[in-house]
Amino acid sequence: MASSLLVGLPSWACSPALGLPEGWAASPDSPSTRCFGIPPELSHSLSGCVELCAARGSSPACIRSAAENDVASTLIGDGVPAWLGLYQHDTSREPVEGWGRCVDGDAPNFTNWAALEPNDYFRRSPQDCAVMPHPGKESKWGDRACSGGTYACLCAGPSNVTDNVEQ
Repeated sequence: MASSLLVGLPSWACSPALGLPEGWAASPDSPSTRCFGIPPELSHSLSGCVELCAARGSSPACIRSAAENDVASTLIGDGVPAWLGLYQHDTSREPVEGWGRCVDGDAPNFTNWAALEPNDYFRRSPQDCAVMPHPGKESKWGDRACSGGTYACLCAGPSNVTDNVEQ
């Protein structure tokens, strides 16, 4: 992430020992280096989430494990589904191919798709972005078009934003 995006952000650390921003939760896999939060604003697209998360020194979350998925599911709760940082980059237009990109640049090593997902919903339109929860499937994921839905944003933050802030 470009440091210019981080200018003027509040200082915070992703560490339970140092305290987390209100409404954020530490990753059980790496509690001192990664945490999750949901901004109060909703977004109509994954690219909108990139902006909302960046304003908080984070990026849309690419969930790395079942334990992180549980934390994310708890944060999201029963409310509005949330955009995840996982998207499809394959051009074959096959619903299950190409889910190998995360907004933060990581290659995903964990997925938690609901049954019959990803599916492009009967091929009516490409659904290249992941959301959680899939309706009625508490911690399972579904695929959606990358714009047009109004969802929350699940953000994943770094250990110390101030290390990246230009003074």
